[in-house]
Amino acid sequence: RCAFKIGGSDTPLVLKLPKQRYEEPEIEEYERSRMDSMTMERLTKSPYVVSLYGYCGVSQVTEYASGGSLYDLIERFRGKQNHPPLRLPPIDKLRIGIQIITAVADLHSFESDGITSVTHNDLDPEQYVFVDGVYKLNDFHYSYFLEKNQYTDKVCENPMRIHRRYLKYHAPEEGYRDAVDNEKADVYVAGSVMYYVLTSKWIFEGVNNEKGIRLQRLGKRSPFPLHIKNSTDPAD
Repeated sequence: RCAFKIGGSDTPLVLKLPKQRYEEPEIEEYERSRMDSMTMERLTKSPYVVSLYGYCGVSQVTEYASGGSLYDLIERFRGKQNHPPLRLPPIDKLRIGIQIITAVADLHSFESDGITSVTHNDLDPEQYVFVDGVYKLNDFHYSYFLEKNQYTDKVCENPMRIHRRYLKYHAPEEGYRDAVDNEKADVYVAGSVMYYVLTSKWIFEGVNNEKGIRLQRLGKRSPFPLHIKNSTDPAD
């Protein structure tokens, strides 16, 4: 999609539109936009989710994120984007970690009965954007509306709808494309995002996706740098 900054300088907003083209959007695109907008609408009360102000078809109006994405921040940790490496104290990284996981907790718990009804299914650093000092979760196009078994009163497991290129960052069971616990898979990936923030490294960095998947299935995990493993700072 294309994003345009609209409104006044005091309270700018973002208008999201599909990329210009001549054909009608596919039905699946309408359905993804519907799920995205409905989820954001239910989560307006969360301070860790981007606020939605209106939607129609495949278009949205949301709050404006002036500080870029969490991916941009991690790249600055790594000395990319024409900047010297950015150093954040561990306590500040911990605060970001709390924002990451609290957004997921709010997504999983907005129903009054406490049973998760929606999962994100596409978590990564680019889905968190910086708004007024907080990294907020955004983009629910691949969110999954969960069904509850009327006999057991438990959420049904579902086959994951994910991108293969993301598999090495995701929960191991997703790689088999069987029915999985979507809620727990979201939590696992949120942990991967927190790993990026804490270590400034990507999961299985330097390893291609296929090998990363094989390592994951063998129970291997990305190592933590020694300066973190040996740290005496509680925030590490």
